[in-house]
Amino acid sequence: MKFLFSRIAVLSYIAIFSVIITLGGSQTSAISQMRNISNLEFRMPNRGAPGNRKDAGTRNVSSCPTEVHDLTALVPQTNLGLTISEYPTFWFYLPDSHELEISMEFILLDDAGNTVYQSVFEAPSSSRLMSLSLADEAVPLEINRKYQWYLSANCSQKPYSEANIRVRGWVERIELDPDLLSQLSELEKREQVVFLSENGLWHETVAALYGLRHEQPQNEDFLNAWVSLLGSIGLEEIGLQTVESESLELTYQVTNR
Repeated sequence: MKFLFSRIAVLSYIAIFSVIITLGGSQTSAISQMRNISNLEFRMPNRGAPGNRKDAGTRNVSSCPTEVHDLTALVPQTNLGLTISEYPTFWFYLPDSHELEISMEFILLDDAGNTVYQSVFEAPSSSRLMSLSLADEAVPLEINRKYQWYLSANCSQKPYSEANIRVRGWVERIELDPDLLSQLSELEKREQVVFLSENGLWHETVAALYGLRHEQPQNEDFLNAWVSLLGSIGLEEIGLQTVESESLELTYQVTNR
C-alpha cells in the first residue's frame, strides 16, 4: 500500500494528554512524585529489538553528502519505541545543510514481514526535525504486536534495495489501563509529559513535549526538557541542534493516495 507525505503546520496531540499504561505488570500512579519537566529523563522499558538508529554504512562508498549520513531516528538505544496510539508518529533528525534532492522511503512491516505502509517522498532541504505521522484512515496498529520500520535516503538513481543511507527500528503498541485514566487526566500537560516518560511511552512522550514546545516556543523549561529527554537516550547533541523554533513547523503526515 502506498502513501504520500503532505506538510502540515501542527499535529494534534490532544488524545495523548490523557493516557496511562501498564508495563510488564507494574503500574505507575499518576499522583506519585515526579521530577521537574526541565530535567526530563526517559525511563526505558526492559525490552528491545535489533536495529540501528544511525546509518551503519561506509561513507566512502556512498553518493550522499557527508551530512546526510547523520540521519538519525529519534528512538531509544534499545531500537524499540512503545506506543498506545493506533497511528503513532515517528521522529527523525536530518541536517539542513545538504543541497541535493534526496529521495526517501518509509516502510512499516508487521511481525510476519508483510508491508503495512510504504511511501516515497523528497527530503526537505531545510529541516532538522522531521516527523512522519500515520493517517487516521490507515490500518491501525494492533495491540501487543511489534512492527519494524525503515527509513531510507537515496542520493542516486539506484533502487532502494541499494539505498545509500538507512535507519531502522521497531514500534510496539501496548494496551492502556483504563482504571487510572481519571487520575492522569487531572494532571497538567507538563506533568503528563513527565508521567509518560517515566512509564516508557516513547512516541507519546516526544509528541506531547513537541506539542508543548509548539504552544510555548520560548518556554525555557520546555527547551531544557527537549535537550534533557534526548540526552537521556544518548542524543543530547541532536537535542541542542533542534531547539530552534524553525524545527517546530517541519512536520509531515502520511496520507492515502
